[in-house]
Amino acid sequence: MSEGASDPGLSRLISEAVTLSENGIVILDAQDRVVFCNLAMAHYFGAPGRDAVIGRTVDEILTLLYHRQAGEDVQGRSLQEWLQHFHSVFRSLPFRSFEIHMTDGRWLLTTEQILQDGAVMIQCTDISRLKTVEAELRQSKLELEFLAMTDELTRLPNRRHFLSCLEAEAQRAVRYESPLSVAMIDLDFFKQINDRLGHHGGDEVLRHFSALLRDQLRNSDFAGRLGGEEFAISFPETEIADACHVIERVRKMLMAEKLDTLAPGFSYSFSCGMACSVQTTHPDGQKLLTWADAALYQAKSSGRNRTCLHAA
Repeated sequence: MSEGASDPGLSRLISEAVTLSENGIVILDAQDRVVFCNLAMAHYFGAPGRDAVIGRTVDEILTLLYHRQAGEDVQGRSLQEWLQHFHSVFRSLPFRSFEIHMTDGRWLLTTEQILQDGAVMIQCTDISRLKTVEAELRQSKLELEFLAMTDELTRLPNRRHFLSCLEAEAQRAVRYESPLSVAMIDLDFFKQINDRLGHHGGDEVLRHFSALLRDQLRNSDFAGRLGGEEFAISFPETEIADACHVIERVRKMLMAEKLDTLAPGFSYSFSCGMACSVQTTHPDGQKLLTWADAALYQAKSSGRNRTCLHAA
């Protein structure tokens, strides 16, 4: 078959492919008036058919969509603001690709290409399913990151995450010359608790204490489980006396708790050691934690259920 004889058939094939494509296609002339629009594009923007948009200017179509609250999500802009934004990017490059978030929740991958004589061809592909998968992957990534930083039993930050955050707070305390207090906490006689309640009951005690910390600490305070029955708390921009007040509030609330659901007449207590960055000219997280741990040892040695401060 000769090249000349195949041209009419090829033209019809191309015309049919463009017209029936599930990808939206629209062509605007140099005056931004629609000269071609396939059915998919008309449906993307809520038009009953191609004839409803042929001959209209792009501003007329955008204005109609705006009043119908259809088409692209304009994010609260007024009509004038939306048209101004559209024209700030429209025809800005010979070819550009971007995503459109529709008012009905769909996402369209859109390309805009300037043709001969100033005409513009715009193509849209529905990528809503892909965006859903992307969102699910992002959520899964966040959940994995959360699990990597969180103690599974208590849902508090785990040892590694707490130490990392404590070191960052120590550096910030140096930079801004602000106090940073640290507490080390150990639940008293925890082995006896496990012997009395079993390991499941011991786990419930750890969960209970973790929930108590979350309820009683300030938003700026940061608690973590270091392991076993050991916990630690950092108190950014807090003098040690103020941090002690927070710890004693936790102790007071614990004494008032009714724990008969764990065992009749059951109660428990904790010992605490504290240190503060103002006790050294070069504080770092590990040093503060070591000092607080030494004060904790003193609290346990002197009878438990008390708070001792590291002596400078």
